[in-house]
Amino acid sequence: MSFSMRRLAALGAALAASGCLATQLQTGAENVRLVRTTPRNCERVADVTGHQGNLLTGDFTSPADLDDGARSDLLNHAYRAGANVVQVVSRDGASGDTWAGASSSPNNVTYTGIAWRCP
Repeated sequence: MSFSMRRLAALGAALAASGCLATQLQTGAENVRLVRTTPRNCERVADVTGHQGNLLTGDFTSPADLDDGARSDLLNHAYRAGANVVQVVSRDGASGDTWAGASSSPNNVTYTGIAWRCP
């Protein structure tokens, strides 16, 4: 194998490996709560979506990491919007979940929700 082919293979492996890691929570986003019902006495801030996985990396990422990454992405978006609560509206993606309405897409997980600022 030539030097350039080895470099290309190494680059591809590095990109694939980095794409398989779950999205991490930003500092502060760990304080955002997930709920299933509409919170009371709160201000609606934004609609948010969290996503993990794609056609290239989804097959190399465990269902647990797909789910954790999508949930972290959702919480990160809510935190950046100034919310402290996210009402999960739906979850779609890789099987093995406990949320209602999930399908069995093996390559990705997407959470949608409503970000709220509560007292």
